[in-house]
Amino acid sequence: MRVTQSMITRSLLQSINTLRGSMDTIQSSIATGKRVTKASDDPEKYLQGTRFRQAISRNEQYLKNIDSAKSWINESLTSLDDLRGYVMNGKELGIQGADISSSGIRSILADNVNQIIEDVVATTNKSYLNRNIFAGTLTQGVTPFEFDGTTVTYNGNTTTMTRQIGESLSVEINVTGSQLESTGLFSALIDLRDALQTGDTSGIQTAMSDLDDAADGVNALSTALGSITNQLDLSQQHLEAANVNLAGYLSKVEDTDLAEAMTKYNNREMAYQAALMTTSRAMQLNIMEFIK
Repeated sequence: MRVTQSMITRSLLQSINTLRGSMDTIQSSIATGKRVTKASDDPEKYLQGTRFRQAISRNEQYLKNIDSAKSWINESLTSLDDLRGYVMNGKELGIQGADISSSGIRSILADNVNQIIEDVVATTNKSYLNRNIFAGTLTQGVTPFEFDGTTVTYNGNTTTMTRQIGESLSVEINVTGSQLESTGLFSALIDLRDALQTGDTSGIQTAMSDLDDAADGVNALSTALGSITNQLDLSQQHLEAANVNLAGYLSKVEDTDLAEAMTKYNNREMAYQAALMTTSRAMQLNIMEFIK
């Protein structure tokens, strides 16, 4: 096959264009800091990068769920602390009433206990971000507890709320109103009030014992939430560490090695300049051949 001058020139021009394209690609990777931005850059590395980004995104969602769970639990713990305080206040009033024979003073103490009952109901009806804390999953549209002066009625449900904090890990984040009822908190305070009003010393003693049990029940609920908080903290640490590692892997796959890129660019530039010189000489020789 006869190699003509025009064939040589076309080959040289093609080499120049190839080198120029390679230089542009390297320049872009240096400017953006990314060597893989689309599948055509490197299909295998692009797929790896996509998987790493998806894993990071999932972990970020889990971290958001953890933050949401912590906020809800903290609000619940604050309310449980308040309830425990009301129980202790009620017991103190019971102690005073047990040692006093004056019906007038006991009546005043009974009124104070009734106020505590109303405060307890108000606390159990608290909301967070316009959502009932102690109504199970009926977080809106109902008043969790109602007090008619004789009994306290629960209007929520017994369903717990969960948050997913891992690939196959979920935690329960709420205390339901039925769990609060099971501590005997409301009934013990109502019994104490009624015993103070009637001067029933034995009833006062029994109610105070029930308040001790109620305090233990509230403490148990707080302890359970505290354990969940510890689990959330541990999961948060693991997810944050995992994302740091994943970001490192993603960087290795996608990010530009500046030293390597600069070296490649310099090499391409030298080859490009050499190709330009060679092509220029070849085209001059071609013109001289034409003149002759």
